[in-house]
Amino acid sequence: MEKRLFGAIGVAVALALIIGLSPASADRCVIPGSEADIYNPGQKAIIAWNGTHEELILSTDLYSSRRGVVFELIPLPSMPEVEKGSYDSFKAVQEIIMRRAV
Repeated sequence: MEKRLFGAIGVAVALALIIGLSPASADRCVIPGSEADIYNPGQKAIIAWNGTHEELILSTDLYSSRRGVVFELIPLPSMPEVEKGSYDSFKAVQEIIMRRAV
């Protein structure tokens, strides 16, 4: 009986370590500054990788039931460099895809 108990505890500890060491994946989180309903019906992204550097261009559709501010959190593996982008990037990628699709 005692061997079973120690075996079960050992398995539980091993599983906890394995689960605790696995990488986590998450999407962004939107926290409203007031009691408002937040709607996020869409998201567009361009991800480019050259072998050493990754570029992420992200556009989100965000609507609120009330006027106010929100806090958005995006979990990333390191501190990013952030710049304001242009929607023209999405238009350019769409044109490239459409040319190659024909």
